[in-house]
Amino acid sequence: KVLVDMPPNQMAFHLGGALAFGTDGKLYFSTGEHVGVDPQSLQDPAGKIFRFNADGSVPDDDPHVATGSGVMRAVWARGFRAPFTMAVEPSTGRLFVSEVGDSKFEEVDEIVKDGNYGWPLSEGPTTTPGQTGPIFSYGHDQGCAIVGGAFGPRGYSFMDYCKGWIRAFDPNTKQVVDLGHAGGKGPVAIASAGGKLYYVTRGSTDLDGGSGPGYETGKLFELDPTVSATPTGS
Repeated sequence: KVLVDMPPNQMAFHLGGALAFGTDGKLYFSTGEHVGVDPQSLQDPAGKIFRFNADGSVPDDDPHVATGSGVMRAVWARGFRAPFTMAVEPSTGRLFVSEVGDSKFEEVDEIVKDGNYGWPLSEGPTTTPGQTGPIFSYGHDQGCAIVGGAFGPRGYSFMDYCKGWIRAFDPNTKQVVDLGHAGGKGPVAIASAGGKLYYVTRGSTDLDGGSGPGYETGKLFELDPTVSATPTGS
């Protein structure tokens, strides 16, 4: 069954791709930007977070249900560049998105109703009126592309595709802890189950100029985030 039929995207990058059901039972998904679009516009579906009912209809409490047309009636938030992944905190229903930046910052955004997250007017922390800044961000001196997103025992866990590190952000204390390292293998996805974290590596020989052993592709790893240990994989 087709729930939602989005307008075609003619570009092959920054497509978004995050998908999750909230604790409210609503379906959230993201779209990225591409050349010639406007993530700020409420007439352009690029660079948005959408919210639908489970059957594909638009909830009555969506902010633009009465003023938008077509799929734009379901816009929940806007102003994104590449919202690659998202996760819902089970105990609170808070929705976090890992937003891949351009040349300066990578972001963790807490999504709020009708929020404007700034792109392309701003990147990273912002005090501009009408814009919602990230709940956490890091500069490109630490990495280049935030990937993955899952709530585990240590908070919101995420990774950097280029540097390969794995970290967790506690949304209450604002503290960040290091959980391990993917060994430069290009991690792309992470999930939490049974108190453990599981992440997938895409593998690459061009992330840091290396090659050979340690750059195997397509592996699934298990990590215990409650102890300091080297992740084991298979």
